[in-house]
Amino acid sequence: MSRMGRRTFLGLGAAGLAAVAARASGAGARDRGGEAMNTRKVPRTGEAIPVIGLGTWATFDVGPDEAERAPRREVLRAFLAAGGRVIDSSPSTAARRR
Repeated sequence: MSRMGRRTFLGLGAAGLAAVAARASGAGARDRGGEAMNTRKVPRTGEAIPVIGLGTWATFDVGPDEAERAPRREVLRAFLAAGGRVIDSSPSTAARRR
């Protein structure tokens, strides 16, 4: 079993707090009595996307260890339940340096 480092712990805490804050602010359609999450239009395409997104850099770069992946899965579930759908999943160079 691997130990969780300080960086991982702080990253999970920040991601968890962001998900809780989004949920507490009524960002999800269910939490707002059926009202949709606030959106903005993409200038070029006109597509409306939620104003809250989720960045995955470093915090989600944990590899195949299920114990490290489980809390992140819960963050994603909370984000999607709140009406989120924009996830920045660009690869991290930090993960390659470990």
